[in-house]
Amino acid sequence: MSEIYNLALLGYPVGHSLSPQIHQEFFRQTNLKGGYLCLKTESEQLAQNIHYLQELGFKGVNLTIPHKETGLKLAHKTSSMASLIGAANTLVFQADKTIYAENTDWLGFLHSLPSDVKQNSQKAIILGAGGSARAVVAALQETNISQIELFIRNSSSSQNKAQALKALRPNIKFQVHLFDNLPLITDSDLIINTTPIGMSGFDLDESPLPEKFLDHIKNSNCYFYDLIYNPSETTFLKTAKQRGFRGQNGYNMLYLQALYAFCLWTGIEVESLKLKCS
Repeated sequence: MSEIYNLALLGYPVGHSLSPQIHQEFFRQTNLKGGYLCLKTESEQLAQNIHYLQELGFKGVNLTIPHKETGLKLAHKTSSMASLIGAANTLVFQADKTIYAENTDWLGFLHSLPSDVKQNSQKAIILGAGGSARAVVAALQETNISQIELFIRNSSSSQNKAQALKALRPNIKFQVHLFDNLPLITDSDLIINTTPIGMSGFDLDESPLPEKFLDHIKNSNCYFYDLIYNPSETTFLKTAKQRGFRGQNGYNMLYLQALYAFCLWTGIEVESLKLKCS
């Protein structure tokens, strides 16, 4: 009997996710048997749901908001990058009942950046300091970024996360700012939204940056990247494009992180799957 690869996404919310369609395409390409479901999971349900899926014979799960940092702590073994980032988006359920944690978000982000942005960008603005922001900072180590302006909420939790981000890549110069008191930065090369603001289910019509901030950016090549992919064009991206800036949503990152996760679960080589990024 051929092996069955049942997989899941745990998060809150998850109804907007495109991951099932992406993994269905991977199953089609590889002729493997299996399925991928979305399981709405609140924080207090995470450990229990992971245990249930293990008992049901699932091969692993993806983790999304708000579980990436907690999920890492539930694993028995972690990759060096997941440990460095302090967050896991992929858990592999192993035959000995242990859980292996990996982070494929950083790979998805890095390989979805246009080549010219990776090569020519030196100064980045990152909005938010959660698990996704940590993956982004890890990825930016592989580019020419040397300075990061980090925008966070005015809370002790965000302050602590900001300090952890600074320690993650000490060779990159960090400046931390509060959303409540934003400076008007004019010379950024790359602006990345890692917050859920603008996502379906989270302040859909809002942007983490006021429009007046965009009006002060003097670099016409500044690239806007929103990790959100539903809706396909957030207010953050829409207002940037109205001013002539290039940008992309998070679909390509989603697709690529899914590809790397699928290969972890199944043993399939990355090169054997066809890339179908938008």
